[in-house]
This record gives sequence, structure tokens and C-alpha cells, in this order.
Amino acid sequence: MPATTLDILHSSRNLAPRKALATSVALALLLAPVAGFAGSITGPGTTHTVNPGDARESWSVSNGAALTVQPGGSTEFISVDNATLTGRDVDMTGRVLLLNGSTADIVGGTMLLNFAGSDAGGAWSGSTMTIDAFEVNSVGRGFSAVGAGSVLNLKNSTITTGGEALYVHPGALLIADNLQVSADGSAPGAVGAGLRISGGTAEVANSTIFGAEFGVMMGEAGNLQLDNSTVSSTNVGLLMGVNGPPGTTSAIVTDSSLSGRVGTSITAGSTLTVVGSTIRGETAAEVNSSTFTARQGTSIEGVNVGIQLAGTSSSGNVLEIDQSRVASTTGPAISAPGAANADIYVRNGSTLEAGNGVLLDVDRSQVNFDVSASSLTGNIVAGAGAVVNVTLGDGALLTGAISNGSAVSVAEASWRLTADSTVGQLSIGSQGAVELGDGTAFNTLTVRGDYVGAGGTLLFNTVLADDASASDKLIIGGSTSGQTNVAVNNVGGAGAQTVNGIQLIQVGGTSAGVFTLAGRAVGGQYEYFLHQGTTAAPADGNWYLRSELPVAPDPCLADPTLPGCTPIVVPPDPDPCVVNPALPQCQPPIPVLRPEPGAYLANQAAATQMFGMRLSDRTGGTARGLAERGAWARVSRNQADYGVIADQLSVNGDTSVLQVGTDLLSWGADSRGQFGVMLGGGRANNTVTSRETGYSAKGKVEGQAVGVYASWLQDPAQTTGLYVDAWAQYAQFKNTVQGDALAKERYDSDATTASVEAGYSFKVLDSASTSTFLEPQLQLSYTDFSADNHTEANGTVIDGSDAGGLTSRVGVRLFGHANSDIGNRVQPFVAVNWIHGADDNSLRFDGDRLEGGLPKDRYEAKAGASLQLGQRWTAWGDMGLQKGQGGYRDVAGQIGLRASW
Repeated sequence: MPATTLDILHSSRNLAPRKALATSVALALLLAPVAGFAGSITGPGTTHTVNPGDARESWSVSNGAALTVQPGGSTEFISVDNATLTGRDVDMTGRVLLLNGSTADIVGGTMLLNFAGSDAGGAWSGSTMTIDAFEVNSVGRGFSAVGAGSVLNLKNSTITTGGEALYVHPGALLIADNLQVSADGSAPGAVGAGLRISGGTAEVANSTIFGAEFGVMMGEAGNLQLDNSTVSSTNVGLLMGVNGPPGTTSAIVTDSSLSGRVGTSITAGSTLTVVGSTIRGETAAEVNSSTFTARQGTSIEGVNVGIQLAGTSSSGNVLEIDQSRVASTTGPAISAPGAANADIYVRNGSTLEAGNGVLLDVDRSQVNFDVSASSLTGNIVAGAGAVVNVTLGDGALLTGAISNGSAVSVAEASWRLTADSTVGQLSIGSQGAVELGDGTAFNTLTVRGDYVGAGGTLLFNTVLADDASASDKLIIGGSTSGQTNVAVNNVGGAGAQTVNGIQLIQVGGTSAGVFTLAGRAVGGQYEYFLHQGTTAAPADGNWYLRSELPVAPDPCLADPTLPGCTPIVVPPDPDPCVVNPALPQCQPPIPVLRPEPGAYLANQAAATQMFGMRLSDRTGGTARGLAERGAWARVSRNQADYGVIADQLSVNGDTSVLQVGTDLLSWGADSRGQFGVMLGGGRANNTVTSRETGYSAKGKVEGQAVGVYASWLQDPAQTTGLYVDAWAQYAQFKNTVQGDALAKERYDSDATTASVEAGYSFKVLDSASTSTFLEPQLQLSYTDFSADNHTEANGTVIDGSDAGGLTSRVGVRLFGHANSDIGNRVQPFVAVNWIHGADDNSLRFDGDRLEGGLPKDRYEAKAGASLQLGQRWTAWGDMGLQKGQGGYRDVAGQIGLRASW
């Protein structure tokens, strides 16, 4: 374990003898007899001026006298006692000492001190020294401020010393602005401190301070205000709490930099507040029984550790990281290697970064770790003798593992595990969430004690398949209480029928907590639900995912005395399922399937049928439709209702189509032939609802088609005779499926369809006023449908390549018209058809084949009328109804218009 700064101080160098030595030297200089001065002035009104060229000598100025040193004047030691000193651009080789309310104002010049036992002087006993644009080079110490009311005002100056460069004693004040301070520690018996504060106050701005041992050294109720400055050292940048009463040293550092082997060491109950600053070191900060606050963009950067906590079991630390950063290159962000109790607060967008991935490393301490409105990535590690309580709140996010944690509370926050974790107690608030992983691996969260839910959410990553599926897991050694939502993310599960289910939660104590499935758990074609207990052991307090609907518990099991409850009599006979496993009640429960497969199947069925047509759909069923060239358009809509997948799912769909075409060629005299092209656009909307769960999924198909057609009529002048019609089309579709609480899925498909139709009409009734015709028909069409292989967001793979095939229609059409006016003629009709689909409306979900709900055989009844308007226009409309097995029902209608020329 690395030694702390205090260990180094007390083992390598005793600071108290140094302090005594410094005080003795100062007093000896102070008490030296006046006779030792070459020049002496005293008395009120007495003045003297040192001019350039005057001999360099020492001066004693006292009792209201005033000494002036002119630019270029040279002096040695100057003692000012209740007197005044003024100097401009001076050349000094001795100290300047102010006593008993004296004042000094020195602007410009230099001071060179070659005696290691001397210092530059300073303000004592209520005096004020003001120095500007001055340069000091001292083999010994620099300036001191000693005594109540003493003020040392330094600016725009450079001070280079072998001992302490600046020293502030109790009751004194240092005001420093734009200083360059350096103390290399070479003076015998001195501490290499750039600034030493022993009970006084220092206000430092826009300055650079270096000390070989300490940049700034504080103790004895010292107070520091550091602004826009740089403090550095080869040992400790800022040391607080030396040789003073505990809890009396404080510092505020703003927009500054602290650096050293240890950036800052805060001891003995000291208080350090750092605002918008940077602290760097092998250990950036040591906090020993003290309070450390970092705010407003402060960055604490350590090589081995960001912040190291120290202390005793009876003392505590308070560490507040507010909108700031703590980072370590190779070790933990925060470390408590000993008995260093602490309250740690991480707030308002703060970050902790650890080179070894450990945000907080606690050995034997008791630490309360409170995170709010911040995102942290890394682990929390507690030793065997540690107590680490973790509180996450106010939008906090912890991404990492907790090893041997104590009480963990997640309220209005999230904890995302990256590995197995162990805690003593766990509670999740109403807006809290615990994600057991990201799905790349399966983690186990072990709670040694009790679990409390208050409406929060647990997220499990699970391979949704059979009972042996891999999954994240929550193991609770104690009891559970409250309510918790459970969300499940499928990790590549293809779905399967379960027996007992996939265990998510294991409870060792009283299982009184309620866990509720939030959202949906889907794998392949299966829908999963959360169950407490197993089929064989309903009283099991554990929680499982099963692909079957939950069953409300029998209240008579809980209380047989309730009204209507019959006492349970255990029959002596053996279990009937043991005797005959084939009994219906002994079969496994029917799996619950999700509605999305039905939406895919409904989309497929809509696409394969969207652009199908018959000859009468283009001509209106009149002779003029083939007797003359022309152009046509039709609009159709149908509404279908049917069940799919063992009737678990009900489909309600509607399809709208617009098709237009024009004849390009015609031929023949006695018989008429035509060739044309056509375009189409359509849209289908399908809503699929599970009859078991109530969940629904919406499917949507948007398609465009292009095609050609050719027709031949045996006798275009009459309504009777043979006709043959053929067409071919190519269509492309864009499809979507979106289930409740699931992501929208998008995929493409296309279809190529060819059709041949033939019919023969003959008169069955003819009179002077009307004619009636009967027309048997046969139509064969073949569809080649192809859909992209699609992988859903939950990992389910859907293969839609099995659709398409041959469809046949056999029917008869009865129609007639009046013979009185062939210019404007109404021709009603009725028709019945038998439609047989040999095509394959099916899909594969993770390899499991599902068939669609379109029945193989459908029966259609249809009625409508055509209207001939003059010599050019024909209009028509009809309504139809198709029915089939399994409750299939399709209501369709269309209108059309043709212009001939």
C-alpha cells in the first residue's frame, strides 16, 4: 500500500523543529541592536533619501521617520519600526523588515540574499508591505507576514528562494497577484514550500507557485483563496492540515491547477473546495478525515488513483464531485485502502474514469456512495470487511458490476450490469431500472438479503426457447415484497414450447413480491408470459417464463373456507396421468403464439391476391368490351376476416386496388383479338389480434404492378360463343409489420403472376324483349411470390420464400339484357364460383413452418350490372362474397369504366 503524504512527513522530516528554528532566526534578526546599522533615522518628521551612488549600507528607520530609496539606490538590511519606507527601482542585498504598524511601498528593483540563514523580511506586528514589479533571489527564505493585522501585498514580482518563498503566520494576510514563486528546498533546516500558511490568510491570483516539497503548505487554521493560478511540486502540490487544530484549515481553489506526486493532500478535518480547476499527480488527491468538494468542471487526474481516502474507523470523509471528473490512468478512480469511512456524492453530470475499470475500491471502510444525475461506467468493489451502500437517483446511470455491495437503492435511475454482481439488499423505486446486461453475456445478480420493489423495472436478456434456455438471473437469498415490472429482451431465441419454463428469479425466503411482465416477450412464433411457480409445483416461489397464458390462482386453494369452495379430498387412486398419459388433461398446454406471424401471413396473402383479375373486370362483361379497341380503369376494394395459426389469431384486412389499361393491337374479322398493357397500384391493411392474449399486430402492404393482356372472342358481334383471355403481371411490394410494444419491421417482396381464362356463353332464354345467357368459365393462374429473408429486431428470422402456386376457378355466369335499345343497354348478372388454391400461403419463423389462414377451397357469389352508354362508354359495378372453412369471409366490390373507339 503506498504511503500517504502524512506518513512521509512524519517519518522523513519533523516539521515542528523547523518551525521553531525559523521563529528563532526571525526573532534574532528582529532583536539585533540598532548600533549594528550603518545608517539610522528616528523621530517624527525625520527623513532620509538614498540616492544613486551612495554607499550600500543597512538602515534603521523608527518612531515616525521616513526612508526613501531613489531609483538606482543601493541598500543592505533595512529595519522599519513604526516608520515608513519608500523605494523605486532599488538594489537590495539585505532583508526588509517592517515592525509595529510600519508601511513600505517598493516598486521595481531587485533583492539578492546570499546568506542561507536569512530571509527577505516582510510585514510584522500590524505592518503593511506593498511590493510591485520586484525580483527576489534568496538562498534562504522569502517574505513573511507575521502577527494580527499584518499585510503582505505582492504583485507582478518574482520570488526565488532556497526555503519557504512566502510564509503567512496566524492573524496575517497575504495578497498576491501575478507572482512567479519558486522554492527549491536547498536552504538548511527549511521546508521547500512555495507558500506556507500557518494560521493566516492568503489571497493568491494569477500566479505560479512551485515548491520542491510543497507548492502550498497549510496548517493551524490557515485559509487560502487561490484563483487562476498554478501550484506545483515534486512532492505535494497543496498540503492542508499540518500542525494545527483539526478541522480549522480551509481553501477555495478556482480556475487553477494543482500538481505534484500528490496533487493535493487534505488532512486533519480540513476543507477544500475546488471550482473549475485541475488536480494532477500519481495520486491526484489524498483525503484524510476531511471534506473535499470539486465543482463546475473540475478535473482530478491521477496516474495510480484519482482520489485516495484515508482515516480511522472513528473519523470520516466527505467527498463531493459535482459536475466534475475523477480519472485514473492505471488504477481505481476512488480508493479507500484502509479504514477510511466516507460519504461520497457524485452529482450533476460528473464522471469517474478508472484505468483498471474500478470506480470505487473499498477495503475495510464504511462508504455511502450516492450518485445523482450522472452516468458512470466501471465497477464497485468492496472487501470482506467493507460496508458499501450505493444509492442511484435523479436520472443516474451506473454501467458496471458491484462486488460484495451492501444496501443498493435504485430510484429514478438505472443500473446496467456488465458482470455477475453481489449485494446485501436491493430496492428499486418507481422510476428505477436494473438491466442485468446488454445481451452479449448472461449475468447473475445475487441479493444476499431482502428485495423490495416499488414499481421499478428489471430487464432480463434471455434466449427465448425451451426450459434449458440461457438467461440473466436474479437470485434473492431473503424475502421479496412490493411490485416490480419485468422486461425481457430475446437474445436469439427461436421460441419453443416450455414445461416448467425459463427461470428468471429465484427466491430463498418468503416470495411475497409481485413481478409483472412489462411489454412482451416473443421468440419466433411464440408468446411468453411470466409465471410464479411451476406446473408441477404451483407453490414454488420462483418466477419463470412460459409459452402459455397465466392462469388466475384458485382462491379456494388459498382459503378453502370461502363461500362456494368444496373441501379438497385427495383420492386414494394414483395420478390418472401416470396411468394414462394420453388423457387430454395430461397433455402439455397449448403454446401461445404471438400475432406478428399472422400479420406476415396476412401481408403475404394480400400481396398474392392484390392484382388478380378476370376478363369481366376489364370489359364489364359486354360484347363491346372486345368488339372495339379502347382504354379502361377499375377500382376495387375488399374486406376479409379469417383466422390463422390454429385459429389463435384473427385477421381483419382490407385491400384497395386501382388498375388502368389500354388496348394496343387488335386483329381478326370474323373473330376479334386484342392486345394491351396495364398498370396497377394497391394498398392492404391488416390487423391481427390474438384471441388468447389480446395483443395485436398491424401489417401493411403497398404494391405497384405492370402487365400485359391478350383476349380473343369467337363472335364479337354476338354475346354467345367462346372466349379466351390471358394476362401476365409483375408486382413489387413494400411491407411493414408492427406489433404492440415492438419495433416496426420493414421488408420487400415481389410477385409474378400469369393467368389463362376461357368461357363459352349460350342463350338460355330469348324473346322479343329480352335475352338471357349462361356462361360457364374456367380460369387458371399461377403466382411466383418471393419475400426478402428478414431478421426482426428481436432476432427472429423470417423466410417468406414458400408462397405462391396454382389457383383454379370454376364458375358460371348468368346475364341478360333487353333487346329494345342496343344503344343504351343495362346488362345485370349473377355468378357463382368455386376457387381452389393449390398455392402455399406459408412462412418459416426461425425454421418453424406456419401456414396462412386462406382456405384451400372458397365459394363465391357475385352480382352486378354493366351499362352501355351510347357508342363509346361502358360502366360496370358488382359486389361479391367469398366464404370458406375456418370462418373465412371476404366481401368485395368494384366499379369500372371503359372508353371505346
